[in-house]
Amino acid sequence: MEKLIHANITVTHINIRESISILLLKLIALDVISVIFATLFFSFASFSPTASITEKILSYNVLFFALLGVFKITFTSYIILLWLNEYFEITPTAVIHKKGIFYRDTQRYELEFVRTIKVSQGLLGKLLNFGSIELQDIRRNTVLEMYMIHNPHRHKHILERLLGNPHEEKHELRKIFIEKADDDDADGEQT
Repeated sequence: MEKLIHANITVTHINIRESISILLLKLIALDVISVIFATLFFSFASFSPTASITEKILSYNVLFFALLGVFKITFTSYIILLWLNEYFEITPTAVIHKKGIFYRDTQRYELEFVRTIKVSQGLLGKLLNFGSIELQDIRRNTVLEMYMIHNPHRHKHILERLLGNPHEEKHELRKIFIEKADDDDADGEQT
């Protein structure tokens, strides 16, 4: 029987990006838009039936498909670069939102000022396991929305553990006070 030895692993941060399902849907939408443009171009373009094969090949079709190819490559690259360069970093003390391809914008939300965590998922989000998490920062009086991230309930649980649950603290304090009151009553009855 093999013995498993677990090493002590320390996690300093977790990076969270928009769900890969959303990225895929954006790329599919880009392909659908390209097909619509191609359909419109060929339905409204008039071609001469007497033109030779060479004239048809060298007509506007080549220019159209070259431009369509450049359009698709450019926007596909842009969508992927946006996906790679916008993410949320959860550390033990803060949530950091980093975004931007050429100019990096970084916003830091300290966990000590976060009061509420709310998860929202639509029907498609429940099917594909993505959704949004809203964090209310009382210091800035703003709401940080971690938009369309994968597995939002798992990340909400991580954030709650980092924040500590105030309801649990109240429950523990109530339990301590009740035990102390019971002890005081027991001491009063013995005398």
